[in-house]
Amino acid sequence: MERMLTAQQLADALGVHPNWVYNHAASGELPSYKVGAVWRFAPAEVAAWLTTRQPVITLNARPEPRRARRRAPRVATRDRRRPR
Repeated sequence: MERMLTAQQLADALGVHPNWVYNHAASGELPSYKVGAVWRFAPAEVAAWLTTRQPVITLNARPEPRRARRRAPRVATRDRRRPR
């Protein structure tokens, strides 16, 4: 019998935050077992699950540069100086 992984071990292996692992396990998307209050993951099942997933991001890809927002020109609504 192969050893089951903890959420922290799986997060380290996948390079994601442990909360990502917990969220996907709780939603049922990630194959997992809840033993008492602890989530456990079978490495073979996780490997099979990974092969069925589409890649979400491309490594070494640069994001599109953000365009600077243009601010509306300031329009004076009234003279704020004290009258003389």
